[in-house]
Amino acid sequence: MPLRSLSLTALCVLGFVLVTTSGCGGGGNGGPAVTPGTPTRTPTRTLRPGEPTFTPTRTVAPPSPTPTQTPVQVQPGSRGIVESIRVAPPGAVVAVPAGVYAPFRVTASDLNGPITVVADVTGQLTGFPAGDVVINAAGAATGISLEGVDGLTVDGFTVRGATRAGIEIREGNAVTIRNSIVRENSRDGMRLLRAAGTRIWNNLILRNGGPGVSLLASSNVAVVNNTFYANRGNGLVMASDESGRPSETILVRNNIFVGNTPRGITVDSSTVGFDGDYNLNRDGFFNASAGPHDLNVDPFWLDPGNQNGFRIPGTDDECRGGSAIMDAGDPDTDPELVALLAQRTTQVDNKPDCIGAGCCPPGCVPGTENDCVKIGAVDLGYHYPIR
Repeated sequence: MPLRSLSLTALCVLGFVLVTTSGCGGGGNGGPAVTPGTPTRTPTRTLRPGEPTFTPTRTVAPPSPTPTQTPVQVQPGSRGIVESIRVAPPGAVVAVPAGVYAPFRVTASDLNGPITVVADVTGQLTGFPAGDVVINAAGAATGISLEGVDGLTVDGFTVRGATRAGIEIREGNAVTIRNSIVRENSRDGMRLLRAAGTRIWNNLILRNGGPGVSLLASSNVAVVNNTFYANRGNGLVMASDESGRPSETILVRNNIFVGNTPRGITVDSSTVGFDGDYNLNRDGFFNASAGPHDLNVDPFWLDPGNQNGFRIPGTDDECRGGSAIMDAGDPDTDPELVALLAQRTTQVDNKPDCIGAGCCPPGCVPGTENDCVKIGAVDLGYHYPIR
């Protein structure tokens, strides 16, 4: 049976937010603000010759409305990311405004319970200007190091410049890395060592000197809706650790692999329970085969030479925007992730990947606040925030 990862409490229902503003600099590297509100694409899917008639199959409940929150704001210079994590109660959100920050390390003793650390790229949580939240490792071994942590979610950071791994998880359990950009690290983009129950959701992983993601002796891992581009040690690698302990039960869905060398997906012979399907893989496989719904086609991105250019045309939805990634994801994608992606976009024109006002920014097809009808399946690959 394919792995289905455990759902964590959605960000929008968390009632406590810590805002940290200390860092190593001021404004981020984000592009100009984009106002959401364009209509959603028409839920019409152009069928390929011989394809059976397509019928929408499900209604996805959106996240609950965000409760009124009174953020506990940390003034600049008074408390950094790890210091804020240490005082955060279980279920809290630590919100980090745009800027450039030094590497940080979180251990089990730093946590009081499951929390979410959010890079506030839109400025909606902190009230600060929109922009990237960058962890610049500047030659340190790691950008974000998580050691033995349980129930931590890291959301929305850009991590670059590490010599070993941009993000490293050792011995962790039920960690989620989502909505992040991991780029130009000397070796691995992300490295998991003996981690369990990790969710790698909706990340852009590009131009790392080694694998985009390495799973070493890790188990029950879900790698879903990521874009792997131009990584020089394979896109995704599953292997054992130095003791020979294998990786096992790995779900790989809705990802895009383009320009990775030598392969998109490499599965060591020791790996047990690799389950890959509904991916677009231009780079091939080692010790694995394409799934029945996998694609090997050009995604027709706007400009993959630009961090913000992994978008597809969205002006002619009747023709699927010219890209096969539209609605090509697994119909059984985790509903929590579907609701998350419904508030984000793969398109040049910022149309969200959903139908229904309940799950989207303003401009979606009218609906109730309690129902979101998701037509078809999610788009493949990384989804950008609408800002």
